[in-house]
Amino acid sequence: MSIDGHNLRTPKLLIPDEVATMFRVSAITIINLANECLDSGGTEGIPGIKIGKQWRFNEQVIVDILNGKLLSKSGGSQNNAVEEPLAPPSRIAHRS
Repeated sequence: MSIDGHNLRTPKLLIPDEVATMFRVSAITIINLANECLDSGGTEGIPGIKIGKQWRFNEQVIVDILNGKLLSKSGGSQNNAVEEPLAPPSRIAHRS
């Protein structure tokens, strides 16, 4: 896709059930973490996109989180990816 001469790549969006499977937690836990991210301004939880009442998650962002990498808030692109520690598994697993 191209807009104003810029090539745009449409990210693959995942539903909460797909993300939950990747993290091995319930979909409700993922939704709670997405709401936490929204409420904290992106400092906690898992980033997602809320469309109406439904959540969607960028697959690459989720993969980066699982690999221990989070996207930089300043740039928001893979070129600005920085390594940061992932929240301890116990924190993710106990949020339900």
